[in-house]
Amino acid sequence: MAEGSVIVSEDDSLGAAVVVRLAYPHQIVESDGMLQRGLGPELAAAACAAEGLSAIASPLSERRLSELFLRLGQTSSQRRQLTVLVRQRWVLISFEGGRPQADRVKLYLQDVTPLKLYERADNQAEHRLVTALETACVGVWEWNPGAPSITLCMRAATWLGIGNRTCELPFDTCLKRIHAADRPRVRAAAAACATPRAVSELHELEFRIKAADEQYHWVVLAAASLPRTEQSEFARITGSIRDTTLHRQLKQSDARQQELMSLAAEVQQAFLVDQSLVAACDRLFDPLLEITDSRLGFIGILCTGDDGAQYLEVPSISNISWDEASRDWYNSHRDEGQSLRFHSLNNLFGHVVTHNTIVCTETVNMHPASRGQPQGHPPIHNFLGIPLRFDGQAVRYEQHIALAVMDVDFFKSVNDKYGHQAGDKVLRVFADTLSDAVRRSDVHARVGGEEFAVLLAQTNETDAVDVLERFRRTLENTLIALNDGMEISITVSIGYCDFFDGLHDVDHWFNLADRALYQAKAQGRNRIIKWVPDPIAR
Repeated sequence: MAEGSVIVSEDDSLGAAVVVRLAYPHQIVESDGMLQRGLGPELAAAACAAEGLSAIASPLSERRLSELFLRLGQTSSQRRQLTVLVRQRWVLISFEGGRPQADRVKLYLQDVTPLKLYERADNQAEHRLVTALETACVGVWEWNPGAPSITLCMRAATWLGIGNRTCELPFDTCLKRIHAADRPRVRAAAAACATPRAVSELHELEFRIKAADEQYHWVVLAAASLPRTEQSEFARITGSIRDTTLHRQLKQSDARQQELMSLAAEVQQAFLVDQSLVAACDRLFDPLLEITDSRLGFIGILCTGDDGAQYLEVPSISNISWDEASRDWYNSHRDEGQSLRFHSLNNLFGHVVTHNTIVCTETVNMHPASRGQPQGHPPIHNFLGIPLRFDGQAVRYEQHIALAVMDVDFFKSVNDKYGHQAGDKVLRVFADTLSDAVRRSDVHARVGGEEFAVLLAQTNETDAVDVLERFRRTLENTLIALNDGMEISITVSIGYCDFFDGLHDVDHWFNLADRALYQAKAQGRNRIIKWVPDPIAR
């Protein structure tokens, strides 16, 4: 052993013992037999062959090594540790304290790359967990069933308006923020969660709680009850709080929209059969009040009399009579199946009615098919109002919706050859066949002359085509008996367009379906064509 060398002894717990020069570049001058085992053959060989540890360390680690050896060169040094990156491996350098001898110092080297990678993965997992919590829920909470308080994280405390830091609240104080109707369920769930069990169970409860905006929000509180052995050791329960108000509102809105679609289709079918506006509105009225959570209401149509004065025709209205005379007036009209008429509109109520009618019909009146109301079918106003409200739901809930436009092939020839009475008979058969072919969730209407439209909702593309093709084949095979005993058959051309995010408004959607209808006629009629965007020129 060279003169002035430091005796190197083996210590498995600290790693491989080496003697290193204090001067840059900190060359290894002596090592024990543990170096290859502690660093691995390749890294051990590189460390011994290099001019020094700094020569094979990363730039940042090189600076940190220089700082370490500067401190170790002092007259007396305490125990120190430093992790450095050497040849893509993390090496832990340990100094056990004492005074360095001459110009060299005894250190211990240990490859801690697996531990470092594990720590990094653990930190990344923790970061992902925090990110997930911040994006998916309001926050987290902790409760000791044996204590009367609940600990809330800063995010949850801020959302509830309690403070902007982690805090503890008495259980009863938290309970007071919960909606009175939901408190019994929360108490029962807390008792169930705190009851010792042999295995861990996941508990989830949805209830209303008052947030910082002083409004009740729907939240889902989730927690796992600890097994009996863990409860005795940790005696706490941890869970999350997730705000579900918007999700709940969207689900309710979607369900309400589906009910409205089905109700509109059902009432429209009834109107096509009996041609009674009052009966159709009466059939619609009570379910509509229920769907909209309303107690009172009316269905009204703003009309203009022969003298130019406006009046409100009300086919259906809640019974809000206030004395015997008003009750008699109400009952007399209802018994006779007539609409009520309100002629006095020069007041606040009349202003609201007339102004609202202008706002609601302005967009619809811009559509060319809305000018005029064909006899025997609901006007286009009843049809276009539905997709205006419904199209946003298609994107939100990824539903498939299609708009189909169709008309009778060679209808003008039928009128010219057999007369207008025959034309009316053809349209009635056409409408009846269409009503039988579509489903309750579909909405159909006559939009002008021999042109009809169908809104196909709650379906996929295959189902939509099946509905249209079933109608086309049925109509083609139907014989229409005219008054003179002659029988004729008709065909239909159909164009349809799926709803997509690039649509500007209902007019745009209608025009694209109309283009497909034009293509169906150009290709020989009696067929179904889907609108597809033109290929982009390269």
